[in-house]
Amino acid sequence: MSVAVELDEVIEEIRSAQKFLITTHENPDGDALGSLLGMHELLKQLGKDSVMFLAAEEFPLPWEYQSMPLDEVQNEPPADLAQRTVAAAQAIYGTREAAAVRRAFTDRGIL
Repeated sequence: MSVAVELDEVIEEIRSAQKFLITTHENPDGDALGSLLGMHELLKQLGKDSVMFLAAEEFPLPWEYQSMPLDEVQNEPPADLAQRTVAAAQAIYGTREAAAVRRAFTDRGIL
């Protein structure tokens, strides 16, 4: 499967789904937490119902992340988890890749 096909599938899911649960990998670093916040904000701007989730054992976060606005992060899965699209947020490294994703989202009317 090509990257373009996978990206089209992601975009279609974002368009069609209304409820999302966004999470990231265990022991999240700054890139993962920033991606979590960024995806949550993007979904909210698109009018989607977005919940950020990190397992309770991930807290407290290391001191360098304490200033990040993570007070909306839930530590228990929401009651309506079965009705949500679950997505893992992670940073895209490299300006070329990030620019390609932004262009694809813009071309498809997401941004």
